[in-house]
Amino acid sequence: MSKPSNLKCNRGKRLTSKIQENEVLFCELCMEDFKTLPGLTTHYKKKHPDFQFNPSQQQKDAERRFKCETFGFAFKKRRMLKDHITIHTSELPHECTICQKKFRRIQNLRLHLKSHLLEKPFKCNICKREFTMACNLKVHRFTHFTDSDKPFLCEICGKGCATSRELKVHKYTHLERKPFECQLCERTFSQQPLMYNHMRRAHLGELPSKCGICGKCHLNI
Repeated sequence: MSKPSNLKCNRGKRLTSKIQENEVLFCELCMEDFKTLPGLTTHYKKKHPDFQFNPSQQQKDAERRFKCETFGFAFKKRRMLKDHITIHTSELPHECTICQKKFRRIQNLRLHLKSHLLEKPFKCNICKREFTMACNLKVHRFTHFTDSDKPFLCEICGKGCATSRELKVHKYTHLERKPFECQLCERTFSQQPLMYNHMRRAHLGELPSKCGICGKCHLNI
């Protein structure tokens, strides 16, 4: 019978082998990918020494990644990769029946349809601005708060944020190099959508379209 220490060692080898064969591990800050967990760990120590990286949690949560051959981005599920690829094929399969605006994702079409609703039952009691969804009103209300009264505070500069995601994005402004890097020109961005829009406009030649309702220009999503 194998000793417990041998079992632990063998289990570690099997897990490492599994990661090497089936998975792509990537840095959460700069999207650089690695075949092994030790390689990713070393990267964090050298490139992002201030980031609190937990190797055991990364190993525990490691999942199969599917990689885009054009931009090099990795996804947890094949479905997510398939959805991403429509960026390169310019497919917009979901069309609004009211204004004919097209979208890559059905979720974005559903959100867009709410903009056509005349009924906006959720009203801000401070500025009287109206919203179609209660969650949007909840986030909006924080704009009337002082930084110290907002639920998420930046420990570096004291800025207050309405959501944890907003705080996470804000913290990137304190980094000398932003976490999302264009794989084609090395320009960096604080948010992934901004990077995607840059790549589509600067490197794929896509032009923004004008919304017939609000008049704003944007790339189709």
